[in-house]
Amino acid sequence: MNAVHESAAQIRTAGDRVVADISDINLIENIRFLRGLAGNRKIMQVVKADAYGHGIDLVAPVLAAEVDGMAVATIDEGIRLRDILLNVKHGNNCRIQILSGYLSNAHLDLIAEFGFDCTFHCREQIELFLSQSVHIESVWLEVETGMNRLGINIDCVAETVLQLKNSNRVSNIYLMTHLANADIIDEPTNRAQIERLQTLENLDLPMSISNSGGLLQNLEQSCQWIRPGISTFGVDPTESVASARLKPVMRLRSRIMSVAQRNPDDRVGYGGTYTCKEREFIAAVACGYADGYPRLQHDAAAVSVHGKRAPLAGRVSMDSLSVNVTDIENTGLGDWVELWGSHISVSDVARWNNTIPYELLCRISDRVPRRMCSEIDND
Repeated sequence: MNAVHESAAQIRTAGDRVVADISDINLIENIRFLRGLAGNRKIMQVVKADAYGHGIDLVAPVLAAEVDGMAVATIDEGIRLRDILLNVKHGNNCRIQILSGYLSNAHLDLIAEFGFDCTFHCREQIELFLSQSVHIESVWLEVETGMNRLGINIDCVAETVLQLKNSNRVSNIYLMTHLANADIIDEPTNRAQIERLQTLENLDLPMSISNSGGLLQNLEQSCQWIRPGISTFGVDPTESVASARLKPVMRLRSRIMSVAQRNPDDRVGYGGTYTCKEREFIAAVACGYADGYPRLQHDAAAVSVHGKRAPLAGRVSMDSLSVNVTDIENTGLGDWVELWGSHISVSDVARWNNTIPYELLCRISDRVPRRMCSEIDND
């Protein structure tokens, strides 16, 4: 190892300026809680977008022993997941579903080559498949029931199933749909979508409806497969009583770069949007929007320092943010700060920024290392 690489390795070992801690214990507890809700239904765990930003290389080996399959959005994601699972116990038994299906002959060939479960969501995909000579072990027909985004018209499903069976190039056929409002409790369109898909029960094919919201609301129990996503990582999109049972899998944390005394009427940060009301101690924290922390902030926005809430002070910069630590004793250089995790909910941070936790978790940048750890509840 040359001097430059050795120095870089030492820095990484000594501790990064920002790190995303990933708790394997919380991950396992969450998926086992969800399996309890699932009953006899099988689990196709969604791990797209680098496992919702948690690092698929970290979480897939843990989940392999707990689920029946994993779903990703793209073929590239599928190939990466397959490579991860090759040397993992139970990995070879874990099916991989490509949710977006394919866009070309080349994509179709790759799906067949790697043995992925393929999703068909439009007639054009069906026609392309039938015009080729490839064989796909398992296909999922996404049925349009009310999302009005992707899906085969429900009136065409029976004919499509017959075409696929007659082609003799598909071994297993499944039906699935996606709930448009599963995060909304007592939303009548959820029941309407479920009832539409259930009109196809006479086809005697395995079905999948429930995503995280559908499972946590217990919207249906008649299907054979469920597809939890963000709930496995500790976020309840319905914000229901189940939230108390789910534990955050990611803790995003950083370090204090400096603490300085500021006087009354001093303005902090770009644009001077924060004005000190009295003598205050303002800490600069080594995390900014280039790391994935959101720039726009609500007046209630806060981080956790030594287990206590510290309000943000001014605008978030590219590489840093400022917080008011006046009421937190013994705060200094290098102290850890939780941006979200066990003390500050990622759902709260999302609410302060008028967005959803999915977006925040997925946009943590590549310069933030993900590290597996058991406990993330300690400071």
